[in-house]
Amino acid sequence: MIHRLITLAFGALALLFCAGCSDYSVARQELHARYLAEEDALLVLEVEYGIDAGDVPDPKAVEALLHSLNGARRYPPEGGLVSFDFDKPLPEAAQGMEREQRDLKEFAANVKVEDTHMFVDERKRLSFLRLTRISHVQRMLKLLNAFMNRASAREASWAKPLASEFPIFDQGTYDAFHKAVADGHEWLRIENEAFVIDAPMTEANAARCLQWIRQGSKGEREAEYYAWFDQMTSCEVGPEHTQLRFCEPPQRRFEIGFDSNGDRTDFSALATELTNRAVPIGAATLLEKKFALLDAQPAARTPK
Repeated sequence: MIHRLITLAFGALALLFCAGCSDYSVARQELHARYLAEEDALLVLEVEYGIDAGDVPDPKAVEALLHSLNGARRYPPEGGLVSFDFDKPLPEAAQGMEREQRDLKEFAANVKVEDTHMFVDERKRLSFLRLTRISHVQRMLKLLNAFMNRASAREASWAKPLASEFPIFDQGTYDAFHKAVADGHEWLRIENEAFVIDAPMTEANAARCLQWIRQGSKGEREAEYYAWFDQMTSCEVGPEHTQLRFCEPPQRRFEIGFDSNGDRTDFSALATELTNRAVPIGAATLLEKKFALLDAQPAARTPK
């Protein structure tokens, strides 16, 4: 449950780092998010450093960048084995999935690209940034929580005995999770500008979970996944619930990034191709301005 919640709760952020079968590759990907309480909106800044489209720029890579620069809502911008394209009509819903399709359409209607740029970062790498606004976040969380409960209720694992593995180590927590799903639990909410994950569990189970997180994991991909927990600003363990908080003031920005094996140092061919297509390529100060926007006071608004 917590595995899925962490991923889905922040808008399926893990998908932004899916590189398989993509139109181009990058040396590093970062994602920064900031909730604006005054507007009930989430600003999401994607940054891709060191874009590699090949020695002779692949036309698919060039078109993917142009598409994104023109405001396309494909996430991640380079596509991949798993990606969302909110500009494409959804296929007909499978039987029993009509509500999920309606909710996804509603979510898509609240996703708007506010700004995009190509720029050269401080390491002279050709890079891309995109700022997206997700509106009516409280409503989106309501849809997400309802989806989580429906999806979890359908899981066959509830009919199996307790496996005693992260994040459910004891029977009391197993039963509490099962009851929470049946009761329509609010797994994720916003409280005082912070995102709060509310996990029903015993204190003993919470202690084992925190120990498991601190010890890390053996696999590199899993280690990267649990780096999400490094963004946690506080943790409150109670007798029946554990609450994980993210983005509490003054740390209002959620950020995570991953490095790949990109080693390209010459980006001139792709830069020339984009320039020939009338694409301006700015300096690293463009990114600094976006960071300043995310770190601004709560009442700050995105420039028109």
